[in-house]
Amino acid sequence: MRTAVYVKPIFNAGRHSEKTSQFFHSFLLHFNIYLFETKLFIKK
Repeated sequence: MRTAVYVKPIFNAGRHSEKTSQFFHSFLLHFNIYLFETKLFIKK
């Protein structure tokens, strides 16, 4: 749950800046894909 500490300020900044929110959403998307691939790799 340590990530929540870093995510919250970025999320709050994203509300004010369109570029930041776009970056935040793409970061989350890539992070989820990375986690998903890692889980598949561990299963193998």
